[in-house]
Amino acid sequence: MRLKMPVLAGFLGLLAMFMLLAPAPDAEARPNGLARIAIDAHTGEVLYASRSQVRWHPASLTKMMTLYQMFSALQRGKITLNTRIKFSRRAARQPPSKLGIRAGGYIRVGDAIDALAVKSANDVAVAVAEKLAGSEVKFAKQMNKTARYLGMSRTNFRNASGLHHSKQVTTARDMAILSVALMRDFPQYYSRFSKKSFTYGKRRYGSHNRILKSYSGADGIKTGYIAKSGFNLAASAVRGDTRIVAVVMGAKSSSHRATLMTRLLDTGFKEMKKPNRRRIARPLPIRLQAPPPIPRPRPGYQPPQIVQPERSTQPQYAPLPRPDPRQVSGTVVVAARTPPPAASNTADGAFAIQVGAFRSKNQAKRQLSQIVARLPSAHAEGEPAIVSIRGSSQRVLYRARLTGYEERDDASAACDWLKARKTDCMVVLLTNS
Repeated sequence: MRLKMPVLAGFLGLLAMFMLLAPAPDAEARPNGLARIAIDAHTGEVLYASRSQVRWHPASLTKMMTLYQMFSALQRGKITLNTRIKFSRRAARQPPSKLGIRAGGYIRVGDAIDALAVKSANDVAVAVAEKLAGSEVKFAKQMNKTARYLGMSRTNFRNASGLHHSKQVTTARDMAILSVALMRDFPQYYSRFSKKSFTYGKRRYGSHNRILKSYSGADGIKTGYIAKSGFNLAASAVRGDTRIVAVVMGAKSSSHRATLMTRLLDTGFKEMKKPNRRRIARPLPIRLQAPPPIPRPRPGYQPPQIVQPERSTQPQYAPLPRPDPRQVSGTVVVAARTPPPAASNTADGAFAIQVGAFRSKNQAKRQLSQIVARLPSAHAEGEPAIVSIRGSSQRVLYRARLTGYEERDDASAACDWLKARKTDCMVVLLTNS
């Protein structure tokens, strides 16, 4: 029996809504909770760990390995800081975050390092991969070979940028190993991770790493975000002769990951002061012959000034709970299937795309389901959210949004795509993130 058009339209609408709310496949799912680890960078001793071996999408933490490959090529003399990197069409077509260099254009290796460490530019990551290996596929194989050598046993790279790939996974533990390897093997370049901004052309690009400004002794390393992973951060801080490296994966916003990292670093430094620490896991295999040196900045480099806030405004963080030893030893737990977050009044990320304001929540849901079904993967970082407000006539309106865009460029690119297809939208700054 043929379905009449109104019935068919209703069926398709329900199907789209089901797809929006249905659980994603295991490989695509974001694990519940958070993954965290803090280690003594000199010995690899684990000071705190929670779900540290659960597989997670790395997002732009991937670029730490891309930079490791670049530093290795510099050390071997394959390239210099003045070597020019040409942009292919494929590199130029990468979605934001990006520098926006056109196909056929060039960037110096020195500028490319800053573009990856500070701006986290996806177009630069692909251009670097093609320069060093001939193709991004070959470069990913080199990344995996290096990961195995370093002891990153649960990591698999599929691209150089960290853009979402269902099989590109890592763990907080493996990212801590890579963080130590970068400062140990390439101390002459490690200071690039401490930059709070860099200038390319006529534009100044700021770092997303709030810890550099807010935490005493912090000097790197890298942030990352895609919708499938949440907000990730690998960080390092030095106090006296103690260096703590910590990793947070799966925070709900950039401010949330900064808060979590502050607590995690504080816990690490407190543990280091205890004379009789209880061992909670085996030390990380960071292949040290001796404690790693504190990375020395390049000549003329001025370290960032750390300004401590007034005592009255300094947030007080409770110490992290002592982890259950069962969480950090023995069998590794694979991430469980979990549905995407339901539409709510909360929003993750610094920017969102608003696609309409409606008098009923169902209308807002229908609009979101239609847009989610249409958006290509390059722009589908946003997650659906409905924000209720009371208008001037005291009527409640429901704003339909895609939230979770860490950069305005990311949100603008997705909004431009929608506008080109006759769908009104606007980019919104989320002041509560």
